[in-house]
Amino acid sequence: MAAISRDDREANILDRLSCGPASYPGKNNVVQLLDRFNHVGPNGNHSCLILELLGPRVDIEAERYRDNRLPGYLAWEACRQTALAVEYVHANGIAHGGQSDNVSSVHTANKSSPIDLHPGNLVFVPSSRAGRKDLDIMTTLGTPDLGDVQAMHGDALTAQVPSYEVVPTSLPPLKNLEESGIKIVDFGNAYLSGHKREIQCPLVFRDPESVLASEGGMQADIWSLGCTIFQLVVGYPPFDNIMPNKEGLVREWVAMFGDLPEEWNPYLPRSKADTIPIDQVTLADWLHDTYFDEDKKADFAEAHIEELGDLLQSMMQYRPSDRPRISQILTHPWFRKNPWR
Repeated sequence: MAAISRDDREANILDRLSCGPASYPGKNNVVQLLDRFNHVGPNGNHSCLILELLGPRVDIEAERYRDNRLPGYLAWEACRQTALAVEYVHANGIAHGGQSDNVSSVHTANKSSPIDLHPGNLVFVPSSRAGRKDLDIMTTLGTPDLGDVQAMHGDALTAQVPSYEVVPTSLPPLKNLEESGIKIVDFGNAYLSGHKREIQCPLVFRDPESVLASEGGMQADIWSLGCTIFQLVVGYPPFDNIMPNKEGLVREWVAMFGDLPEEWNPYLPRSKADTIPIDQVTLADWLHDTYFDEDKKADFAEAHIEELGDLLQSMMQYRPSDRPRISQILTHPWFRKNPWR
């Protein structure tokens, strides 16, 4: 990947994560930066990052299964490894705030930048490929296909336009996913000191404080992690993901979690849809009903889903201060014991 060199946020974040303490098992669940270099071309100076060879994406791979969701044993392991990755990122204290354009090295837990956390940024990676620089990718992919680039209406190409393009390709599907790990990728939307950016995480995975008040922080990740775990287990997110909008999402929150805190009333979206009744249901009940759909195969037992409902209910609290820390989440009964051992 390449980005304009003046914007090295992601490279700086990945540098820190790659050099972080190995005492956290979740370090193995975060994409590693292998190398970086600058490329000067006709369109400017680009900062290029060389990352691990990863994939496929977890959400895409889930669609290969009959019920469009991962088998239970694989879903539980994906949830566990994703939570460990969040713990590692939080432990590195990637901070934001202040007016400086330099990277902050202050390890401030309560000011950590939120991750762009959703299933689309989770990928499988076999242990044979993780962290390796010596992979002969071209042997697997073969000679790349090239496509000519031509100007419209007989005009000549400018120096800023390449004369050909490389047709995208992909690696063949993995045969044994149970032997693969999970990694979080794409830290391009994380922000450091003086670089606060608009949050790009899909709307239905965003926390209330960022949706309503444009605020962020470490506990925002906890809400997004809850939504991500829900999808990894059930096969789709807890809220309507078909052309979502802020008004509809807030109505779903109120139906599931009750009225919003008063301090957020000034930020509430106003529309005619606010007056349309919506069925009340708890998150735990919605998890149970959607997982044990009569048309789908259930791998988890009722007791496991009840434990997960309790965990998600605690993670998806309106106020960030009411949500558990990632260390508390990892000691919850649902994570403490592998249901398949």
